[in-house]
Amino acid sequence: MTKVCIIMAALSLMASFVLGCAQDQIKAEESETSIGEIKKAVVSVIGSPREISQNQREFTSQYSELPNTKPKERVYYVVTILGSRRPYEVEVKALVEQKQGISFIEVGEDARLAQKLLKDIQSKLHQGRDGRNLIDDFRAF
Repeated sequence: MTKVCIIMAALSLMASFVLGCAQDQIKAEESETSIGEIKKAVVSVIGSPREISQNQREFTSQYSELPNTKPKERVYYVVTILGSRRPYEVEVKALVEQKQGISFIEVGEDARLAQKLLKDIQSKLHQGRDGRNLIDDFRAF
């Protein structure tokens, strides 16, 4: 009887972990572009970042207001460059906050806005391919 309870508890814990980790993420296909070019494209699209992680792979944008929303809402983007070497993946999250009293509370993510920002970043990367210097991009040592 106790073995059955232990097994049920373990299965329940594993199921809650798997379901808790599963979320829709907006990611770009793997890109052979250099990390420097990806960073430039991200900064040119989101503007001056509010915050950059220590490893300079996660960029947090400034806040911007959502138009046509009754309660005051604002959005900010978190762009993360994933991968230790080429090909890199770019992940985008659009986090929505709502004003409650004098502070803002995070109310969720907006996949539509994240997808739009990702398309803007991808188009910026494709524009930059024409003017890229392949010799300077290659690091021999």
